[in-house]
Amino acid sequence: DFAKLVAKYGAISDDFEAIVILGSDYTDVMSATELTFNARVAANLNAPVCLTVSGRARTPAEVRQLADSALAEFTKEHARVIAVIATRLQDDDETLAYTHNLLERIPNVVVAALPAHPVLAAPMVEDQFAAASAKVISGRPEQLHSESQGVLVAGMTLPNVLDRLFTDCTVVLPGDRSELIPGLLLAHSGGGFPKLAGLILVGGYEVPSSIQRLMGSIHHELPIASTQLGTYTTAERLFHLEGIQTSSPRKIEIARRVFNERVDTEALLSAMKLAKSNIRTPMMFEFQLNEMARRDRRRIVLPESGDDRILQA
Repeated sequence: DFAKLVAKYGAISDDFEAIVILGSDYTDVMSATELTFNARVAANLNAPVCLTVSGRARTPAEVRQLADSALAEFTKEHARVIAVIATRLQDDDETLAYTHNLLERIPNVVVAALPAHPVLAAPMVEDQFAAASAKVISGRPEQLHSESQGVLVAGMTLPNVLDRLFTDCTVVLPGDRSELIPGLLLAHSGGGFPKLAGLILVGGYEVPSSIQRLMGSIHHELPIASTQLGTYTTAERLFHLEGIQTSSPRKIEIARRVFNERVDTEALLSAMKLAKSNIRTPMMFEFQLNEMARRDRRRIVLPESGDDRILQA
């Protein structure tokens, strides 16, 4: 509801030097309805726009095309775009430079091209367990907040699994192949193999007591969870899972570094200091009119108390 957004913004706008407004988190940038909604929000709040365009699985030309489409929509709704930033681009100098060059041809905006970073999009182990409807059966709770760099489905014997391990991976293994667990724990804690993020046992099988005793004799902090789901369903839920947690200190530090290396912050801050647009939408005009009336309160006497219309008013 635009009226509620305008009212909430108006209630706090005088209390802060700057207010950051996050657009709705749509996944399809070509969704015209939602893009129009964000453009109208920006226009109604008279807020300059920093447009971000995802470069994931897109060529530099496709990124520029999407930027042009979005800019046209914001312009049509009378919203001002001050910056266009391409994100999650392939991390090589040629792609980054070419994308930046294409965006630089857009007039009167600050532009930047940011590479993808594997940690920033990595889900936490806690998110993976939740996606797989898995219940934690072992490990330190603090380790659930670590990032997973990928998923490995372990449907083979231990030697072949060990050859395929990679750093911070989450291993999905059949619950009735519990003999793999001690070997994976030893690999994780021994130092000769990559550190793991977590284990998910599928199928809902109970871990035999003998394996539990063996697990207890190995010093580890690795989160282990069990789910009733099968291997295919679990893997399907995990392979496309991403997570951008603002509470992760590691991700915050990486995001700041990438931003500072690639974005001209002085130019962006300068662009933010532009004078406010003279355009006033009908909704903002109505809100400001109501606020003026509310601040300058008057008492109105309606003496015709027997008139139904007066009573209703």
